[in-house]
Amino acid sequence: MGVLAFMSYNIYSGKTEGPFAEPFVSNAAGFTSDVTTPCPPPGALPLDAGDVTVRVLNSTDQQGLAARTLEDLVGRGFLPGGAANFTRFEYEGTARIAFGIDGVQQGYTIARHFDHPELVLDSREGTAVDVVLGIEFDKLIPLSSPELAPDIILTQIAQCLPAININPEPAPAKYPIVGVSPSPSPSGSAPSPDATEPPS
Repeated sequence: MGVLAFMSYNIYSGKTEGPFAEPFVSNAAGFTSDVTTPCPPPGALPLDAGDVTVRVLNSTDQQGLAARTLEDLVGRGFLPGGAANFTRFEYEGTARIAFGIDGVQQGYTIARHFDHPELVLDSREGTAVDVVLGIEFDKLIPLSSPELAPDIILTQIAQCLPAININPEPAPAKYPIVGVSPSPSPSGSAPSPDATEPPS
């Protein structure tokens, strides 16, 4: 009993390290998981649309879908990053929203305007966002929807992890640059095969 009391005193006074002296910190470098969706920043609100640059890409056979959707997003205040065809594959969902580690809040801000979007982290630099429209996309969520209220905290859409713990996909060879606002492509524009292809 006396030995136990002596050891307890030394731990309390800092003369001896206790059994839990090492901090409980995960090692991000050795962390592995099947989860690929990044979490939104804790407690973050949606950004102003004017602070988000978005490019819209059409993976379907609907002519002009990307340009029309980009026009709708610009009408909601977002900055246009261009519109093009997506030729890597036909996306089967509604919208695949891709962004870099510095654009997580921007990606979640855009995602609120789509029904059941998929959020994807890639290795691009900057905060610009790509939206790939899929075969299930119909239209944007109405602006009158309660979930688009600007004071609602951004919440996770699927099981997620902090972006730093996710292995990002390769960035596209070309992606929109924040501050550059090209006009949407015309409805009958030719495919842009290098718009979203990762560098070789």
